[in-house]
Amino acid sequence: MAAASETITVRMGPERSTKADDPKAHHYIPCVHLKNFVGSDEHVWTYYRSLKEPTHATPDETANQTHYYAFTNEQGERDVTLEHLLGKIESRAAPIYSELIQGLIPIGADRADFARFLAIMKCRTPKARAFVAEIIAKRQQIAAHAHAMNDEAFADGVERFQKATGKVMSEGEREDLRRVLIDPSSMKMSVHQDLTLMALKPSDHFASIFYEMNWSLIEPEQEYFITCDDPVAQEADPATYRPGFGAGGLENETTRISFPLSPKLMLLLSWEMQEGARYQGSRTLVEAQHAAFTANAYRNAYAHIRDERIARLLTGSKPHDEQVAVSGGPQRYAFTTIRRK
Repeated sequence: MAAASETITVRMGPERSTKADDPKAHHYIPCVHLKNFVGSDEHVWTYYRSLKEPTHATPDETANQTHYYAFTNEQGERDVTLEHLLGKIESRAAPIYSELIQGLIPIGADRADFARFLAIMKCRTPKARAFVAEIIAKRQQIAAHAHAMNDEAFADGVERFQKATGKVMSEGEREDLRRVLIDPSSMKMSVHQDLTLMALKPSDHFASIFYEMNWSLIEPEQEYFITCDDPVAQEADPATYRPGFGAGGLENETTRISFPLSPKLMLLLSWEMQEGARYQGSRTLVEAQHAAFTANAYRNAYAHIRDERIARLLTGSKPHDEQVAVSGGPQRYAFTTIRRK
């Protein structure tokens, strides 16, 4: 990929930023995107997968969470280096975003910077971080299940626990523990928020592929596009899907990446479409985009106006949750949550 961009690495370094210069409200969908979906009052409408009524607010007040990209560094401090790095990537992308709105497809260093922005957008979302939490939780449950199914390993684990805590487990407590490890489905398993920042690790790989794909633009003949809290949507020809393997990732020649730039323009990355082309989107295509992005949403969809059709689509759609494919382990898993402390 031409032109170097920052590599996202979650670690303590000499240029770290701590809570003294913490912006506090971290946007998981950046303002540089949301500001292109404001209405005449400069507010963006937020739609909810729950039955909550749509609300509207400024982009700065939308799609953020306190200290969402902060982590605890080796000194035990809240470190906001990552939030500042994300801000730099957004700042580089902002003028290129404006040029895309004008219909100019970037090349060279600008293309590399916007490819990095798209890759980060794909990896930074609550859905991506929840997916990583699910992977971590299931791996731990698989290991615990294996120990519980092996008498010697289970007894050794109990012995180490008793030595470490000074507590002696009764036979009943041991059997209760074994049952939970074999079938954890009645339990909740929490994963620390810091660990889910690993969701950002594939961004370099995604950025290099996005750079090489063909970039084109779609404008609707009628109606408008919406966006959501997982706005970099990926799809491929269903005929290429294989059970347990999916569609082969971004290298699949039928893969398309859709990113709505504004209500009136969408960026399309593909291997098939013509580089630099500009297409007209029919009403049917726009309706399909609404259905796809409400399904792709983790919790929220966003639009420049209030439209009850969007609210109904979001509350009535089945979310496209990516399933964590695992082999072995328990038949049913614990419910995974993400904890902040």
